[in-house]
Amino acid sequence: MDFLAIDVETANSNYASICQIGIVGYSNGLVIKEYETLVNPEDHFDDVNIEIHGIDPSDVRHSPTFPDIYHIIVSLLEDNMAVCHTMFDKLSLNGACSKYNLAPVSCAWLNSASVARRAWRQFARQGYSLLNLCEFLEYKFKHHDALEDAKAAGHIVLIRVGDWLERIKPSPAQHVKRGGKRSAH
Repeated sequence: MDFLAIDVETANSNYASICQIGIVGYSNGLVIKEYETLVNPEDHFDDVNIEIHGIDPSDVRHSPTFPDIYHIIVSLLEDNMAVCHTMFDKLSLNGACSKYNLAPVSCAWLNSASVARRAWRQFARQGYSLLNLCEFLEYKFKHHDALEDAKAAGHIVLIRVGDWLERIKPSPAQHVKRGGKRSAH
């Protein structure tokens, strides 16, 4: 069960205003790599967002911009399984790519909120926020820190999803082109 979990924090309500990103790589249920950085979003910060994550303009003044770290993100996520809690992080990543005219990162996405909604009946319709789920699982983390939130999303997947990752992998039949020839993947 190999995958990466990703989380971002944003400077304002614009999904593309990434000011922190955290990525955690898992293999056989263990953390094998971590990447975290503050990001200069080249955008304004809303007070509401600062209150949520505690990151302000002075924290990112000398941080890399999204184009500066794009190659790292691509090297980690490209053609891999990416887990995020809700699709906010996917939308943010795609928004930042669009903002800077960069190609979207090609990876398969798994929403840990959807996993939780199906895994635990009490979260099927409501209450499946990352904080609520981690309290339920007795998993301690620093909420609204991108690396910590990525680890929490990964933990949810590890707890309940042995077969979820297998379900979304393309089957060999999906790689067969017309005429019965396999595509070169």
